Amino acid sequence: MQNLLELYQAVILDHNRNPRNFRSLPAANAQGRGENPACGDQYEVFLRIEKDTLAEVAFQGSGCAISRASASVLTTELTGQTKAGAKESIKAFLAVIETGEVLESLPVAMAAFSGIHKFPARRKCAMLAWKAAMQALEEANR
Repeated sequence: MQNLLELYQAVILDHNRNPRNFRSLPAANAQGRGENPACGDQYEVFLRIEKDTLAEVAFQGSGCAISRASASVLTTELTGQTKAGAKESIKAFLAVIETGEVLESLPVAMAAFSGIHKFPARRKCAMLAWKAAMQALEEANR
């Protein structure tokens, strides 16, 4: 169990220090914005959707290590998914944050945030970009 916790911590630290897809996405055709007034975290999530697939996902903004790492993981996990698949991944991630329960099928990078459920004040940090991505997907369907 200790090895798993160390792996999870390493994943979060790596995504915070070296965030993937941390940039604006001028070609985006859907975007969502998330803000946590309690701590000042704020991110914008950009989606470039081609047909039914998230061809590119990027984010920009500022926040704590948890929110930044979580947004980075979001971009790597959702890129290439269908809109329906991305919505299911978002729902699965949000459930992990709320309950701490991890399905075996969940990618390690998403499961790494399972311990956040023990810290209610940090849950919003971890969920911020994911809720912004869901907002972008819902707006893309209109």
